[in-house]
Amino acid sequence: MLAAVATVQFAFGQTDDYCKADMSEKQKARAVVQEVIQSSIDRRAHRGPNGEIVSYIDSPAPTHEEDAKIQAFGDTAVCALAEYAMDKPTIEHYGLQQWAALKLLASFKSDNALAAMVRFAKYSHPRSYAVTYMCAFPFEKTRSFMKKFAKDPDSDVREAAAQCLKSNSKP
Repeated sequence: MLAAVATVQFAFGQTDDYCKADMSEKQKARAVVQEVIQSSIDRRAHRGPNGEIVSYIDSPAPTHEEDAKIQAFGDTAVCALAEYAMDKPTIEHYGLQQWAALKLLASFKSDNALAAMVRFAKYSHPRSYAVTYMCAFPFEKTRSFMKKFAKDPDSDVREAAAQCLKSNSKP
């Protein structure tokens, strides 16, 4: 019961106490997450003749190897990835850090990952994509969130929630 309460509180940005790894493990996970996110962004950069970034081609996507590095940290990585939900997108990266973190987080299927995904859906730049990724979790765990997001002021978020509700409705 206590773990469920902590997870729900985490989803609403109140606490991340469930992440019980020691500080050195958290720091290792953060460092690997930062490295993977930056690497996935750099691969999508379109550079001009002088090497300067002029645009980004598509959203960042980690490689299978990078995803495996992140997965090895388990919920400690979920904690590090969830921190990106509250970041403000920078002009330099157009919120690409959040996109990459969201894609990495989508490969986890734990309750803590779902809580972090809800945090992204509520607070991050790519909110509608977070709602779409949430649809991959068991519907009994996401139904109430989808019903709330179906009434969201953002039309893209509403559409993503409606698609999820529709795909999980029984005929």
